[in-house]
Amino acid sequence: MGFDFPAHHWMRGPLRTLMMDTLSADNWHKELFNPIGLQHLVRSHLDRRANFGYELWGLMLLLLWMKRWSIQPIQSPAARPAPAGILTST
Repeated sequence: MGFDFPAHHWMRGPLRTLMMDTLSADNWHKELFNPIGLQHLVRSHLDRRANFGYELWGLMLLLLWMKRWSIQPIQSPAARPAPAGILTST
C-alpha cells in the first residue's frame, strides 16, 4: 500500500510559487494543454473551490521532467509549416 502526502496543502503553500512558475500560461507547454483550462484548474484549487492538488502535482512533475530532459511536444500537422517546395491547393 502506498502512502498519502499533503499535495493539496503543498500546492497552496510551500510549493505554490514553483507550481505557478511551472504551470504559467506563457511557458512552452501551452501546446500540450489548454492554457485557459489549466488556469481554471489552478484558480479553483487556490481559491479552495476544489482539491486538485494531486492533479497539479502530476502536471508539475511532468513538465519539470520534460524541461529537465529537453523533451519538446510534437506539433500537430496543422501547426507545422509546409516543407519548402511543396505547393498547397486552395
